[in-house]
Amino acid sequence: MDTPFLKRNGFFCLISLVREKAPKFPTNFLTGLAMGVYLSTSSDVSELAAYCKYFCQNQRKAYRDRMTYCLGWKSQNSVFIVADTALTTEAYKPTGPFVSSFGEVNYSSKDTYVREALLKICVVGKIIIGFAGNVNTAFEIIAVFKQLISSNSSVHEVLEKAIRSCGPYSKKNDVELIVGYVDKNGPRLISYNHDEERSIHEHDQFVQVGSIASYYPALSEATIKMFLKGKLPDENMLAAITAILQNYGILDRLMKMKVGGVFFGISVNATGVSWQEDTSYFLYPPDLRSLQHISVVARDNVLSVSSSLSGDKRVFMNTINTTNPEKWQARWIPRLKRKFNSGQSIFYTFLSKRDRLITVIKAPNPLSNKYFKIHADGMGKFDLFFSPELMAMLKNPNVVEKGISLPFRFNWISA
Repeated sequence: MDTPFLKRNGFFCLISLVREKAPKFPTNFLTGLAMGVYLSTSSDVSELAAYCKYFCQNQRKAYRDRMTYCLGWKSQNSVFIVADTALTTEAYKPTGPFVSSFGEVNYSSKDTYVREALLKICVVGKIIIGFAGNVNTAFEIIAVFKQLISSNSSVHEVLEKAIRSCGPYSKKNDVELIVGYVDKNGPRLISYNHDEERSIHEHDQFVQVGSIASYYPALSEATIKMFLKGKLPDENMLAAITAILQNYGILDRLMKMKVGGVFFGISVNATGVSWQEDTSYFLYPPDLRSLQHISVVARDNVLSVSSSLSGDKRVFMNTINTTNPEKWQARWIPRLKRKFNSGQSIFYTFLSKRDRLITVIKAPNPLSNKYFKIHADGMGKFDLFFSPELMAMLKNPNVVEKGISLPFRFNWISA
């Protein structure tokens, strides 16, 4: 049966009406393991530990009154943008769903309501754009930008024209933008209003916007710089960063900061635009029983999620990326059903529900790698089998390295 699209504020959200029970996974095990840990050098550990100490001293610091957390950075060849999917609206009486795909309870106050509902990354040709702030203003600016841009246009100048044409701006309708593209000079990363000065800036490496508490931007910047220094390949960067952000979303009640839901990313290089590759998340308790499975994929600039925690499948679009949602639905819904039922992804991220313990496995073939196996019944239920070494790693909550307490422990495995 077709399921309806809900349209609000220039975006589309499709929520499946079919509810599924969370699958249970047995704790049977295979053998063999090889791993690499990026938190290795003493300087990396010390830098992250300093941010952890900073958080302990400033965890109650007020955050800015903006929805969203969106960050952008660049490597030698690529520009990356990652954003959450939380949407902040005026308070109203919701009819559901009441939790995000990762089980975060929607946040409600007397003035606002925050829920997972919005794809905040837009694609305009070979230009990627993320935003925070007023949704209507953001889509208006990006729509004008899309109309004005051409292959020989200056992105900076066209963005300035689009912003000027959609003003004036106030606190109520303000917006922040991050824009990534590649020209003859290489990767370019620019932003609008990241410092609340309503101006356009170019950035050498990193920028972020949104409403999150100050600790998280500091940690994100330090982590990304660490990965760049360690030469993490571009094709792995988005999976690594979103895994860390997703872990904090699960443990730190980010919805109260108007941030949360699925974190997902996109990149652009000289060959074009690429969304983060298919990613499966497994949320696990200390005993590794009763795991929850969330699968996230992007198809034709649309984000699709299947979650055993929320018990449904969700699709997030926006009117910049998708002008005909019904056409997209007819093409992709049957394929996505088969995709989700297969259990297959490129990246498999294991997130502890108790500790800041993050393990990402890049395993294009989950049926024949030596770290774990997934047996799918073709109906959306799975059995997951671990190696003894992987199980030991997932159970190790130790976030102390060389006597220094870390804000998280991150393991990377290439199968």
